[in-house]
Amino acid sequence: MLPDSKTMRAASAITSIALVVSVLLPCAQVLADEVSTTAPVVQWYAPFLSGGGYCSEAISFVGAVDNVKSPLFSLRITQHGDSVNPSFSTTLPTDIQALFRSHWFTSPSATPPTIAICHSEPGAWNPPRYQTSLCPPQGTEYAIGRTMFETDRLPSGWAQRMDGIMDEIWVPTTFAKSIFEAAGVPANKVVVVPEAIDVEFFDPDTATPLPLDGITEATTVFLSIFKYDRVWEERKGWKSLLKAYLAAFSRADDDVVLVLLTNAYHSSSDFAVR
Repeated sequence: MLPDSKTMRAASAITSIALVVSVLLPCAQVLADEVSTTAPVVQWYAPFLSGGGYCSEAISFVGAVDNVKSPLFSLRITQHGDSVNPSFSTTLPTDIQALFRSHWFTSPSATPPTIAICHSEPGAWNPPRYQTSLCPPQGTEYAIGRTMFETDRLPSGWAQRMDGIMDEIWVPTTFAKSIFEAAGVPANKVVVVPEAIDVEFFDPDTATPLPLDGITEATTVFLSIFKYDRVWEERKGWKSLLKAYLAAFSRADDDVVLVLLTNAYHSSSDFAVR
């Protein structure tokens, strides 16, 4: 949570964002305690033009924040944490393009934001371990890191960067919170912020089912989603998934289907040759 020493302008902005993503943060007398001629600036840094999980999650978050139209802060968004993927960025839906045009910000010399949200793996955080936009930029009043890792421990050095760089760490689940704290991230910094969901896009009443050969209404369909980054990523647990699936459904009359939905990430999409 925001400590008492941080400015009320930062509290105003982060409270409004937190309401969108169902995080309860203190909001009493936020507006009454300080009067400012300009609204606090919240700058969301993420791989918006890269595709992948961080990208889609960040787009859902900023879309939700934009829908609030809060007068308490202004929103800026900046590409961060990964390279631009032209095959993804040039085919964005028109509503996402409009969202980006409304809030896109690239000037490195501007006044730093009140709150910087660094939505990426910690290696991208300032100082970054590879070339990317600097998040949080020097002079930021409050820095938030949004990240995750799908295993029962964190990569070497992550906990130290989280504690040393960020004021707060957002994770998607209570499981992630327990893993981060066990790795040494201070418990008072770790906040569970569930993923945002576009309920219009993911509306089963308007979606067209994916045609699958050989299934009936009685068939149980399982879905797993992960990316292909030159190799099948071990941390996504695909081997464990296949072993468990084949062990559980070994009979010929088991009416089940497992669908693996994946996409090429910095690699060829010709999966057949791999």
